[in-house]
Amino acid sequence: MKKIFLIISLSLLICMQAMAQDTEDLLQRFKEHRISIYNSLNLDNEQKYKINKLDNQAYKELEPELHKISLKIKKIENIANSNNCTIEQINAVRKDFEKNEQRLSVIKDKYEKEFLLILTPEQRNRYNAAKRVQEANVQREIEALQNILNNN
Repeated sequence: MKKIFLIISLSLLICMQAMAQDTEDLLQRFKEHRISIYNSLNLDNEQKYKINKLDNQAYKELEPELHKISLKIKKIENIANSNNCTIEQINAVRKDFEKNEQRLSVIKDKYEKEFLLILTPEQRNRYNAAKRVQEANVQREIEALQNILNNN
C-alpha cells in the first residue's frame, strides 16, 4: 500500500514540479522558476514592467488553484498514513487533483500566450529552449523515480 501511495503522490508532486506542502511554497517555487527564466532573457525595463504586471495577475488566479492542490496533497498523505488506506480513496483524490491541475494549466497557458507577445523573437526562442530543457529534466526525474520504485 505504501508503494502505491509513493507512486501516485510522487507522480502528482513531480507534475507540479514542487515538493512543497503549502500554497505559499508552491507559489514561491513558481515565482522563483519564472525569475530564473526572466534573468536569462535579458529583458528591457518596459518588458520587465509589463511582465511583472502580467505575473501579478497570474499569481492572483493561480493561488486559489495551488491552495486546492496543496490540500489534496495533504489529503493523499493522510489517506496513505491511515490504517484503512485503499486505492479507491487515493484514486478519488487523484481524479479531483487532476481537475485542479487542468484548471491550473488553463491559467498558465493563458498567461504564457500574453507573456510571449511581450518577448522579441530571439527571446521567445530562448524561452522555448529553456522550457524544453525543463521538461526534459522533469521527465528524467520521473524516470528515475519509476526505476527506484520498480527496483523495490
